[in-house]
Formats: sequence, C-alpha cells, structure tokens
Amino acid sequence: MNPARLINISTQLALSSGHTPERQDDLRRAVSTAYYAMFHALANSNANTLIGAPKNDDDNAAWNRTHRALEHGAARSRFQHTGHMEHFPRAVREFADTFNELQRERQTADYNPDHIFTLSGALQIIGHARQAIIRFADTSPEIRRNLATYVLFGNRPE
Repeated sequence: MNPARLINISTQLALSSGHTPERQDDLRRAVSTAYYAMFHALANSNANTLIGAPKNDDDNAAWNRTHRALEHGAARSRFQHTGHMEHFPRAVREFADTFNELQRERQTADYNPDHIFTLSGALQIIGHARQAIIRFADTSPEIRRNLATYVLFGNRPE
C-alpha cells in the first residue's frame, strides 16, 4: 500500500462528497482511508528499515511478515506510553499522537452511525495525516528502525 496514494484517495473522496445523502459515506471512507495511510506508512517503514528492499522470494516473504506484524491495538498502546515515546524526536512523537487520533476517528467513522462528519473536519483530519507522514518519512532510517523494534516488540524491563 502506498500511503501517499491513500492520502490522495482520501482527499478525492472527501472533495467529491458533494451535497448528496451519500456524502457521509464518502466522508467516513475518507477519514478511514486517511488512518490506513498512516498505518501503512508505519508498516512500510518497519519492513523497509528492518528487512530492506526484497531481492528475492525469501526477502519478499520476510518483508511481508514484518509489514503484517504491525497490530493496530499494540501500536496505539505503545504510542500512548509517554515514558518510552519521550526518547524519540518530536516528528516521531507527533506521528504517534496523530496515529492515535486518526485511529479514534477511523473507529468513529466506521462504527458510530450517529456521528456527522463535515467536509472541513474530514479535510483537517486528512491534512494531519499527510503532515505526520511527511515529517515521519523525513526522520533518519536509524530512528525509524528504533521505532519499528519498539512498536513491533515492545520494551521489556531490564
């Protein structure tokens, strides 16, 4: 999955929602897709920094396993642990906060039929995701590798 493409799809969905009864469906899908852009940005980063670009079928299998190892709840839980997150640079902490914010918004979009999304609200959510992904991508591979091991394996007490 390409996070930048998912952000573009999310934006197109929101902007094409118009003033029809289906508008909420489009806005909900846009918000949900923005979260998945963040999720796949992290999953891709984990696989790329821990495994690297696949050179053969075995590498591809390892990359896929690493990509799929990311769990929504575990990521949220680890990102909420401020004691560990404070050791990461600001861009990573902001990514973590935005990830958790968008995960809540996605759950609202997918499971709360009473909630009404506005176009401006959906675009703001998408904008937060876009900026967080860009800033995260600009961090060094070493920082992203450190985050990958933390998010995937946790931090056991010594």
